[in-house]
Amino acid sequence: MKVSVIVPVENEEYKVQNIIEHILEQKVSFNYEIVVIDNNSIDNTALIVRNLSTNYPNVVIVENKKELNYNQIRNQGLHLAKGKYVTFYNQNSYWRRNKLQKQVNNLDKHNKSVLCFSNIALIDNDKGIIGNHFLKYPFFRKMINGRKTSQVCKNIFDVIIKENLIDFDNILIRKEPLLKKGGFDENLNKDQDWDIWLKMAKNYKFSFNNEILMDKELFGENTFNEKTVLNILEKYKKECNPRTYSIAKSNCYAYIADELFFLNKKKESFKYYLKSLKAFFQIRVFKEFMFKLAWVQNF
Repeated sequence: MKVSVIVPVENEEYKVQNIIEHILEQKVSFNYEIVVIDNNSIDNTALIVRNLSTNYPNVVIVENKKELNYNQIRNQGLHLAKGKYVTFYNQNSYWRRNKLQKQVNNLDKHNKSVLCFSNIALIDNDKGIIGNHFLKYPFFRKMINGRKTSQVCKNIFDVIIKENLIDFDNILIRKEPLLKKGGFDENLNKDQDWDIWLKMAKNYKFSFNNEILMDKELFGENTFNEKTVLNILEKYKKECNPRTYSIAKSNCYAYIADELFFLNKKKESFKYYLKSLKAFFQIRVFKEFMFKLAWVQNF
């Protein structure tokens, strides 16, 4: 088996068939399985998946009798997966039909890379495609505009410690190295993806596809835990130089400020913008802070 797609679901009877059929649209030259892990649903989710699995032998269902957190489910999926490579599917993203094939080609070509990720189109339900996720980052802009469709990223740890750029369902990863590193931290309930990318980037190489292989809704579910973000950063503090750490801390504070502003906690938001600027002054953050401050004063 070449690839295992792990799909956690819970009370998704109105969506689960569309999710599975969307994944089944992948155009590939290899065998792959879809491992659907039902997290103790109380609706007809499991029944729908069981019915689908009779028509599609590569659809496998695992029915948990007690509710697990998402990292426990991911680790469960990792241990059950038969594929050499593993990926995950969430519901706010849409894979293009060549996503799996292109990413498999990437890892087959770059045998020292354990994880590959791809360019993303940002979409708005009303306006369609409104942007390119990685073009705003100079590190990736050069690769996107270059001739190579895939290449190994240099110093990727120093890039992603500053900001969590990699979406969970945008990756394809070698299963064995991930298991060797202990899989996902089951004590984390938020930003688990950032933690695992940093854990892997400390020891392994990542590679990038400059082609757009996924569409992502710009505004999805908005939940965060400010302590988790800062704790993850502190966990990897010794792995980066002081300047990189300062930029990373500034970005964490700016991220928290932005989330608090979205939750209409304006006063708390502005406190974190000031913390961000104190940690490391960035023109981008300063402009964003001033814009939001002016907006609040006008309204």
